[in-house]
Amino acid sequence: DAPTARSGHTAIWTGQELFVWGGDIGQGNPSASGGAYQPLTDQWRVLSPVDAPSARSAHSAVWTGSEMIIWGGATTGGYLNTGGRFDTISQNWSALPASGAPAGRQRHVAAWPGSRMILWGGLNGSGLLSDGALFDPTASQWTNLTATNSPEARTAATAVWTGSRFIVWGGQGTSASLNTGAQLVLSSDVPQSGWQTLATTGAPSARSAHSAVWTGSKMIVWGGRNGGTYIGDGASYDPATDSWTALPTANAPSVRANHSAVWTGSEMVVVGGEDSTGVLATGAAYDPTANQWRSLTNPGSPVARSGATSVWSGTEVLVFGGQANGQPVASLQKLNPQPAWYLYRKP
Repeated sequence: DAPTARSGHTAIWTGQELFVWGGDIGQGNPSASGGAYQPLTDQWRVLSPVDAPSARSAHSAVWTGSEMIIWGGATTGGYLNTGGRFDTISQNWSALPASGAPAGRQRHVAAWPGSRMILWGGLNGSGLLSDGALFDPTASQWTNLTATNSPEARTAATAVWTGSRFIVWGGQGTSASLNTGAQLVLSSDVPQSGWQTLATTGAPSARSAHSAVWTGSKMIVWGGRNGGTYIGDGASYDPATDSWTALPTANAPSVRANHSAVWTGSEMVVVGGEDSTGVLATGAAYDPTANQWRSLTNPGSPVARSGATSVWSGTEVLVFGGQANGQPVASLQKLNPQPAWYLYRKP
């Protein structure tokens, strides 16, 4: 009952299950299927296709605490501004309203601040976008985001939710990759003012297809590419001081883009991706407290892939999908990032 091989899909963690939905199943064919994986039983179940959103890839998905919300993406017919809500209790889909929805797009960023879904940026037939919206599932209503000091239009950016701020950074601009970003302060999921530009002093170099995680106090950016140049460095951003601090390069992963990264509560774990030679199966973990990297071991034969989705279950990194050599990959794999323990008996 596992989903078929795919890339450009979404994945969310509900607290008990991994939900995978949509994506490209090969040769530009989008899917409208998905599945839920339960780590405790090591079993998949198929998500109901009844009233599910239409087939798409490069869309967004958020977890509300009771529902998975899917929106946007692209299909063979163009860009979509439609979506759906999957209720994990009733196991039913319901459509998002089209009235007031932003223009269709793909490769945008999205987050769940607490009571509304926020989305911004991306790409459609008109080009790169610098607008966004909030969706309130209780009122089933869309609200446009403020455009005041909005970041430069971009796609393939990263975004994190800090608990009070929606931070967007990097991505591909109109003519080049970007090393700029901005944050939107929200209270009760309502923007308090316009966008605030992030400091650029000490910021990582321009890039897209990178990763970003939120540690609870800082945003960590790592990897990516600028044009055909793959990158193997990064930095952490402190919104309290609006300042950047470079990450160490000793024992860091090799240069890569389109990799996965998750925050475990104590480390950022980087897995897979691609470089100029092809897809990668290696990874590493960064501990911001110790300010050091450690390599991940290879027992279990990790699958080389790029564009996979990863979530943190509380004990394991769950990795699904992606592509290798231009072909979609399935292969759910689980990684326990616990460093090796050595037991000894005192004489």
